[in-house]
Amino acid sequence: MPLVFFGARNVDKLELLNKQVLRVVLNDTKSPYEALFTKLGTTSLEDRRLRDMLVLVYKCVNGLAPSYLSLRLIERTSGYGLRGARKLVLPKPRTTTHGSNSFTYSATNPWKSLPDIA
Repeated sequence: MPLVFFGARNVDKLELLNKQVLRVVLNDTKSPYEALFTKLGTTSLEDRRLRDMLVLVYKCVNGLAPSYLSLRLIERTSGYGLRGARKLVLPKPRTTTHGSNSFTYSATNPWKSLPDIA
């Protein structure tokens, strides 16, 4: 899932730069891009961005982040015994330019897809 609030052009440029750097560092011009990550024992930039975003959401939900971020994410409440204790409300975007590309909107879906820890 691409994280569009970084800008698609910027993401592509960073991935291309990272690919070139990995090829120079490992002196490997023939291996696929994903194989270069396994050689270094690391993950792709997209996976790192997703992980960092989910860590920030975790901090917001548990009161470890600044209040200006924590107030942007609203936990869903229900009177029913539904699965998923820490689910977030998916905000309705007003615009596609800023609404659906915002941190609040982009962070809610990956957080909702995580399994609950018993």
